[in-house]
Amino acid sequence: MNIVEMVLSEEIIEYNFTTVVEMDNVWSMAYFLERFDLFDRVTFDDGTYIEIDGLIGCHSGGNGDFYSHKIKFEIL
Repeated sequence: MNIVEMVLSEEIIEYNFTTVVEMDNVWSMAYFLERFDLFDRVTFDDGTYIEIDGLIGCHSGGNGDFYSHKIKFEIL
């Protein structure tokens, strides 16, 4: 099951990851999109908020520093 299916079936509500390189929220969103090969499925993008297939909203944020990242999902 891929990440989109997991979000739509409500198996996952956020994705957390850490990096060894400092990243702001825009960079961490790009990292997330690359990690799951989602660039072609983005229907809206403002840098820290994207929509995938017009079905899922994704909010990029942090966990308190520039090394801990969080992508929160919402079904539209």
